[in-house]
Amino acid sequence: MPDHVNDALSGLRIAVIGGSYAGLCAGLALRCVGADVDIYERSAQPNRTGGGIVMQPDFADYLEAFGYARPETVAVPTVGRRFLNRDGSIAREVPDATFYTGWDTVLNALRDAFGPNRLHAGRTLASVEGGAEDDGDGVVATFADGTRTEADLLIGADGIGSAVRRQLEPDVVPVYAGYVGYRGLLRESALSDEQLELFRDRFVLYGYPHSHVLCYLIPGEGGTLGAGSRRFNWVWYVSQTPEELRSLLTDLDGVTHRSSLGPGEMADQWADRLRERARADLPSLLAEAVERTESPFVQAIFDMEVSRMVHGRSVLLGDAAFLVRPHTASGASKAAADAIALAHRLGDAGSATTEALEGWELERMAATCQIVHLGRMIAARGGLGS
Repeated sequence: MPDHVNDALSGLRIAVIGGSYAGLCAGLALRCVGADVDIYERSAQPNRTGGGIVMQPDFADYLEAFGYARPETVAVPTVGRRFLNRDGSIAREVPDATFYTGWDTVLNALRDAFGPNRLHAGRTLASVEGGAEDDGDGVVATFADGTRTEADLLIGADGIGSAVRRQLEPDVVPVYAGYVGYRGLLRESALSDEQLELFRDRFVLYGYPHSHVLCYLIPGEGGTLGAGSRRFNWVWYVSQTPEELRSLLTDLDGVTHRSSLGPGEMADQWADRLRERARADLPSLLAEAVERTESPFVQAIFDMEVSRMVHGRSVLLGDAAFLVRPHTASGASKAAADAIALAHRLGDAGSATTEALEGWELERMAATCQIVHLGRMIAARGGLGS
């Protein structure tokens, strides 16, 4: 734990809804200032698999400052960015020292740091009551299994489909941006020597009208970092109509998902179509990687902004409050920044005061709105979506 751990919030009961990045970052940061924190996660068996993420400096600082992980222990470094021509030759290259990691790698580190005793899986939120601005009572969260918990502060950190947001801001819904990110992971050992020469130690990007592909190496399963044991991660942004999206998000069992499909869930027709498109549109070394990916998955891109992050003694943070386009590579760092700022504000106040919460809201809404608009601008320049 960091040197600045204190008990400023000793006795303050906080219930965090959502056990992924945002919820864990909030729980860990608030626990460091003495709060009594429980995290409630909807999934009975939280999924620890996922694609690659850019480890932004502020997110790396969060992990290191709080004693959870150093970048070099959970991420793969690069020394530059390569931009490809259609024939696969290198159009240009620029120096760039950035760390890249896996969604599962960092999530596992955060889960292990928080520990299992106060992380309650299989708890689906049904309702939130109390905690109005003009009363001194706490917040009561009721779950689908009939259990209830009382808290002085409730944090909605439950992502794009936030049950907390549906209660606090029912008119705010994610709006499809008109494109998706196809994703895939391939064992580094499955790459050819030619592919390794191109991709090793580099962030590689190929862009063409209304689309682009990017790729980089991330830790292997279990967080392994040795050469040959890592994973090759690729992301391909492609415009899809709303009608195509509904078909795409219908899994092998015929179930239509809200915003994404995990590995092994994509219908064969869409996986086959993806590989055919790769052969037609991508440089051969990239196309080969897409074709050899056994279980591609997909994430639809949405926009969403809340009007308020604070509603009495309930707050929204991370993707439950704002969705940012992935081109900013700031989803994880935004969640960490929300959490750290909240811990600082409440810790300085010594309680969940109205003034501390309002100050946090103003700070984070101003910072996040800039990221939201930057992401939309980048997508527009690339001709992505609507």
